Amino acid sequence: MSFSASAHSANQTRLLITLAQALGLLLLHQAIDLNHWPWDQPQWLFCFYSMAIAGPTMLLLLGGESPISTNLRYVLTATALFGLLGYYTGSQAIPYQLIQLESLAIIYGWSFIFMAFLLLIYSKTLISNKQLSYSNLYNYSFSSFFTLALSLLFTLCVWGLLMLWAALFQALNISFFYDLFTSPGFYYPVLTAANGFGIRLFDQSSQFLETINTILRTLIKYLLLILTAISLLFLSALPFTGLDPLWNSGGSLLVLWIQALLLFFTNLVYQDKPNQQIYSVLQHRGIYYGLAVLPIYSAISCYGLWLRIDQYGLSLERLWGLLIWFILLLFSTAYTLGISRLRDRWLDSLNWINVRLGLVVLGLLILVNSPLLDFRKLTVASQIERFEQSNRNGEKLDIRYFMNDLARPGYLAIQAIKQSAGPTEAMLVTRINALYFGQGIHNANEDQQKTNKAALLAALKIPQGHSHPELVDKLFNDLSSEGDLLSSVKDLVLLPIDLNEDGQLEYLLIRQFNETSRLGLYSYEDDQWILHHLTAIRYAQEDLRHILEDASSGDIEIQRNDWLKLRVGKVTYAIFPEVEIIP
Repeated sequence: MSFSASAHSANQTRLLITLAQALGLLLLHQAIDLNHWPWDQPQWLFCFYSMAIAGPTMLLLLGGESPISTNLRYVLTATALFGLLGYYTGSQAIPYQLIQLESLAIIYGWSFIFMAFLLLIYSKTLISNKQLSYSNLYNYSFSSFFTLALSLLFTLCVWGLLMLWAALFQALNISFFYDLFTSPGFYYPVLTAANGFGIRLFDQSSQFLETINTILRTLIKYLLLILTAISLLFLSALPFTGLDPLWNSGGSLLVLWIQALLLFFTNLVYQDKPNQQIYSVLQHRGIYYGLAVLPIYSAISCYGLWLRIDQYGLSLERLWGLLIWFILLLFSTAYTLGISRLRDRWLDSLNWINVRLGLVVLGLLILVNSPLLDFRKLTVASQIERFEQSNRNGEKLDIRYFMNDLARPGYLAIQAIKQSAGPTEAMLVTRINALYFGQGIHNANEDQQKTNKAALLAALKIPQGHSHPELVDKLFNDLSSEGDLLSSVKDLVLLPIDLNEDGQLEYLLIRQFNETSRLGLYSYEDDQWILHHLTAIRYAQEDLRHILEDASSGDIEIQRNDWLKLRVGKVTYAIFPEVEIIP
């Protein structure tokens, strides 16, 4: 009876945890949907979402073997940590109207998963055994990973069946079930309950998980031998080929993959049984010879990363590459030292190495998601330094990258550049305005529009005496409607040309980009300026890069038969009338 009562109490606790999580996620969803606090304050959104996901999920995965009060001590500490990290990450999305959240959320999301997983297995080990050992860490990491993965798969299956049910009745013009199942008030509690039930179901299936472990270990046992052979052969070929072919094919990433897979496969095969004879003596030595040379791979990948950084400066991708390189270097060096010291018994050192380096990895992930080691700030500092060293060459400044990937540090840096821009940098200011005001600079308020118009006109190259007010207004409105394109323009030029030789000037608008160009023709018709888009009908892609240079040098020829064709350099353009498509 006591056992039954205990199980019943554990089930009730699990149910309360899943309902609390569902309520928290539902309230956050409704806040965003109804534009209610904290929908417009991303720092609180990230904070609350981090806590609502991490806390209940960790409690469910810790299980009911220990008292809930013991589990709560660890879970509340972890939840508070994620709340702080989420708050800081969300604060980097301010002002939220002008900063893209996708890159910020993806990077934080993956970091969140790894941090939560490491905290979970270390907490579970301490709660269950009161001490940290590689054996316990491995067992809990394997069981926790597959329990969560299978529970998420079960949840997706439940969701899929509900959607099938809804679709069947919707086909009969009965939309009640579709409306019900897609309502947040329904699917948040149902899906969180399904996830909680899945965790309970698979957490108790130790025999099933042990079977998966055995199958994986058997497969990886042979793959590790093949990978070790590939690694050693690849390394032996480098003295004959040199490193240049490697860099030309993304070599740094490939080298990091070899290191990561070798380390992962080794731990999956040997697991927590260092004394078990899995391979023959020769095979066992071959594997640790393959591991012993991993620091050489670290040196190669470091050199490749450094070449990229020296050439292009820091970026988020390169900094994460450096972090992964550093982590793999720590493991590779530690394994090599263990092999050199213990030789055939090197597996005895795995416990000391993996337990401590796992904590180092956790600490590094916490640091890079905090203000102490924010990769976005480091990237901004590096890119701005390159920009200044190039005498503020706009081609050295990827404004779009600052906006889409560097969040608040990128926004502040770009605004500082805009404020310090000189009279000759009007095109740069125009590109900034075009990118940071949504679909076009036309979306700005009245004062901002005046500033944007002044910058655009300062950037536009118009021959003296040809600045017609009506044409300028029309041109500003047209360019404002294509802010995304305008943000990438290198030069804007307006050239007078009598294309139909009727004695009245038309104006050729040239928008020059890095790799191509776009042309338009303004003609005065029915007391107003009309923009005709010119389409290249005979050209080579390379020729489009030189359109502005050819036009400015006077290499323009009117094709005689009608006024609809124009040759600039080696490219022929035509005006095609707009055709209304009637569905």
